[in-house]
Amino acid sequence: MTPVSCFFFHILLYRDADKLLKINSGNMKKYILTVFMMVGLSGCDLITPSSSAEKICTEIAHIRLKHPGSYDHISTRETESAQGQLDVKIDFNAWNDFKVPLPHNITCRFQDNKLTAIIWNGRPIRQHELDEIKIKFE
Repeated sequence: MTPVSCFFFHILLYRDADKLLKINSGNMKKYILTVFMMVGLSGCDLITPSSSAEKICTEIAHIRLKHPGSYDHISTRETESAQGQLDVKIDFNAWNDFKVPLPHNITCRFQDNKLTAIIWNGRPIRQHELDEIKIKFE
């Protein structure tokens, strides 16, 4: 879940909480839901990558960004081809220099658990950049 979707989910939870929790008292509803929202929103930020390939690809995305703190995960897809290649595609938003979030994507290709290619926003990165990144993750 992205932080924005987490926020809207918790607004809906707060609106319908009296029905869900069968609470008639307004004060009790506020206290209980404040705790739920704090725990739930912090949990949204703790979503971790599910595989080692996804973790490596996420770290590479952070390394290549000018403002790594602005990374906002949208989706991840892992596909395995018949030749045994694993492609991990991550879609995310990140800031440019004007603090405007722009859509980005990175695709990392693995063969036998070794990084073989990186496609950044639809274009393969240069070979010397790929070699530097491979050294960091071996």
